[in-house]
Amino acid sequence: MKLYPKYKSINVSEAPGAGSLSGWMYKDLSIQNAKIATCSINKITAGELNVIGTIISGGKFITAASPAARIEISVTEIAGYSDATTKQFYLQASDGKAYFGGGVCVLDSSGLKIDGERAVWYNGATLIGRIQYNSTATKFEVRSNTVGLKILADGDLNVTSNANMLLYSSSGTGVYIRAGGVTGTPTADDIQLEAGNDVRIGATAGVRIEGGDATAEAPSGTDVEIASTDDVSLEAADDIMLQPAGLIIHVTHLSDLGTSTVFLDNCNADDFVNRTPSPLFCPDAINKIKLIKTHIVDKIKKGQPRKKVTTFDRDTMPADVIVPVTQRDIDVEEKRYQKELAHEARLLSQLEQAKNLPESNEKERETKQATIDSYQRKLDRLQEKGITKGTPQPGISLVAMDGLMLSAIKELTDRVEKLER
Repeated sequence: MKLYPKYKSINVSEAPGAGSLSGWMYKDLSIQNAKIATCSINKITAGELNVIGTIISGGKFITAASPAARIEISVTEIAGYSDATTKQFYLQASDGKAYFGGGVCVLDSSGLKIDGERAVWYNGATLIGRIQYNSTATKFEVRSNTVGLKILADGDLNVTSNANMLLYSSSGTGVYIRAGGVTGTPTADDIQLEAGNDVRIGATAGVRIEGGDATAEAPSGTDVEIASTDDVSLEAADDIMLQPAGLIIHVTHLSDLGTSTVFLDNCNADDFVNRTPSPLFCPDAINKIKLIKTHIVDKIKKGQPRKKVTTFDRDTMPADVIVPVTQRDIDVEEKRYQKELAHEARLLSQLEQAKNLPESNEKERETKQATIDSYQRKLDRLQEKGITKGTPQPGISLVAMDGLMLSAIKELTDRVEKLER
């Protein structure tokens, strides 16, 4: 240490006792093996500062004066400030947690916690995706922006929901679910299910296919099978058409062709081979046929003009051909009625859910409106048809009618043979 005006240098380690350098003029100060109780340094202009030691009590190491952006190191934490008071990040010794994003994000042994509505990803300045909470729709969303979204799993991929699960695309696009190496591009506005082997759709409460045309197709040489351990129902607001290329519809088990509440109009029974039981003989068939009356009714068929036709009066048919109402008929009608009520309730629920879909941009607004319109049309059709519990009516047995006609023919041939003798 160079002193002015009297001394050249002093080595503090050699100075006897305690002393003070206060007020002394110095330059080129070199202090060795010294303990300084309090040291205040206004400025360090060059060189490196290496500190090995302990910060105690309320002391801090501060990289810049407040309110400038700075790092502060204290006994309990390392913190970064953007101004005088805003703490942008800090490492806290008491719980071992790292806080950043103004305290919104927390990293600890349990994972990363984000107390906010979204986490976003950028490629340079371009937003490519985000994970967010949609407070308007009360939904958690994983969304891509301008790029596709792919979810990959080396093992099973399980998607589970404790409520409804919706899979939809915006208007003009399609949804393609495929397996077994099948590749392709979905047709606009279609949902396509394709697999290298079977496609199976099952549900304990039933499976419904709704919309326009429902077509079941299979490649040449394979079958289309519809199987159920309970009833299989075909319902349509218009016609149900069975058009086999082989011109024969095979019924492999002896079953009722409909119930007393279902009647077939313009049905051509071309081939009841080894399927229909032998008709029963009907005694006094001719007199019973004589008692059958006719009446005129309006025949209404879609696409054709209304016309008057003469039909047989059901109430005058002989009891031999009448199929009485059974408990099964009553149960079937009750089941149908309850299904219609459940369907209406389901559509109302789906309509309300559609009204809560997100609409943060034009694409989402179009999708939301299209979904609402779809459910509303289905609901309107159902309510227009009406949901009422019908009263099952007695049916007419076609087999018994065959028996009645054959019995009448036999009576006539017996009479002719008697007259000839």
